[in-house]
Amino acid sequence: MMHKIRRSLDRGRGAVESASDASLVNIKEVGASVIQGERPNQEDRYIALSPGCLHSNKNIALYAVFDGHAGATVSDHLRKNLAKFIDDALSKSSSHSIQTYKLAIQDALDREDEIADQQNWKDGSTLALVLIDVKQKILVEADLGDSHMVFAEHTRCNKKEENKLNKLDHSLRAHHLAKGKNEWSVRRLSVPHNPDNPAEKKRIEDAGGEVKYDTGTARVGALAMTRAVGDTELKLPRVNNLAGHNLTDLDGVETGLKPGRKASADLVTNKAHFDVRHLKGESLVFISTDGIGEEKDAELAARTATDWKSHGWSAERIATELAHRAGKAKGSDNCTVIVIFLEAASAVK
Repeated sequence: MMHKIRRSLDRGRGAVESASDASLVNIKEVGASVIQGERPNQEDRYIALSPGCLHSNKNIALYAVFDGHAGATVSDHLRKNLAKFIDDALSKSSSHSIQTYKLAIQDALDREDEIADQQNWKDGSTLALVLIDVKQKILVEADLGDSHMVFAEHTRCNKKEENKLNKLDHSLRAHHLAKGKNEWSVRRLSVPHNPDNPAEKKRIEDAGGEVKYDTGTARVGALAMTRAVGDTELKLPRVNNLAGHNLTDLDGVETGLKPGRKASADLVTNKAHFDVRHLKGESLVFISTDGIGEEKDAELAARTATDWKSHGWSAERIATELAHRAGKAKGSDNCTVIVIFLEAASAVK
């Protein structure tokens, strides 16, 4: 099993095995690009697994980015093992549905945290993952932290008009695009899990924690996010190890707890946010770590990707150019970008 997963990863960026059955979703292209930016270490990791790589269901494709912080132990372990853990969970189900996919992903994340706690790892990682069932034509998205997942759906399916548009010169094409002749509906699927998000802040405070702004950025403990894999010092049972102790002589130690309180639940949780799409027609999936920027930057990057696709750019070229641009920014972070072109059979005329 792991041999097949490793082989798919090692084939390189852009590797894809398209579905040959006309009734399936066609994964037309996949492009991936990774840059280190100005950071001293590369802590990003990713997976790109085509249909056929999971033993439990040959119709499943998996794509994900993992953005490590305070190290790359957790993000690297996710790269090597998360798909296997999802596969193990799915193998226990006789039939697969949106609900079993969600449960399998969460089960895999729970296994990752159990290992992080057993191994006493001190770092953590975000997650932005998409599971695509090409037979059922469904896309299940899962995210933790501040990585990005944006979904774009082509709102035009008239191939005759599309062919006419492609024959126009650049200026006329731009004119028609501006008038909505080639529209894409773009929507962010992931949710930024930040400590100043009202719902996240309330969850943390209800559990006995507090959000601080001492550094100018909202943080729980020393972390500027509220959901992640790893970060076991901000989860039960470890978060209560220093509860009630005088920490004034321990410079830099931040438990995330309110003074005098113990945590009743994880302050940083691994419970993923999920979204689902029923695939139809032509669509584009944009996945990236936060090296691409904030939420608005990710949405703009996805819109740019749809425009470049309309001009004939490959998924690989789009991912490479977007990552390259992010890497040129002053103080640039690690950045990983995955771009996926999909087409459901219903769009074929």
